[in-house]
Amino acid sequence: MEQTTRILIVGAGIAGLSLAIALRRHGISAEVVERSPAPSSEGAGLYLVGAATRALQSLGLDQRAIQDGYAIRTQSVFDRDGTLIAETDVDTFWRGAGPCLGMPRAALHALLISEAAGANIRYGVSLETLQQEPPHVVAGFNDGSRENYDLVVGADGIRSAVRRLEFSNPNTRFRGQVG
Repeated sequence: MEQTTRILIVGAGIAGLSLAIALRRHGISAEVVERSPAPSSEGAGLYLVGAATRALQSLGLDQRAIQDGYAIRTQSVFDRDGTLIAETDVDTFWRGAGPCLGMPRAALHALLISEAAGANIRYGVSLETLQQEPPHVVAGFNDGSRENYDLVVGADGIRSAVRRLEFSNPNTRFRGQVG
């Protein structure tokens, strides 16, 4: 199998930074572009279920996340009138995966930025064009530069430039769920 040598990650949020960290742990460097001019501290609180803390463990970040977060032991579901529908012991449910945590999104993002220190992250740069030119993908950016990549990963959220550029009908529709 041929080694991928140039990887572009579009988006320096939780997913993009996590991928950059994971790749670096395997000896693969990636370039990250983020359309925001600086790291973001926006966002609400996050509920990280056991699978999420297991993913952080694979990055070696679970203990730091536990220190910055708040342990969630039970999860209660109420109807719109406030009547309890169900209560789950999440410690038992997620045993073997990882603890459930509540934490500010900004705290998780800061943890990932800290761990990604030294990575090639360019802020204020947005993806404008993608063109398949085998064996590469040519990415064009808002600063006028164009670069060849072996792999482009869209980790740029709900208003994804990668989705918009690659798919003919990239519109998203709310499906009645939040995750």
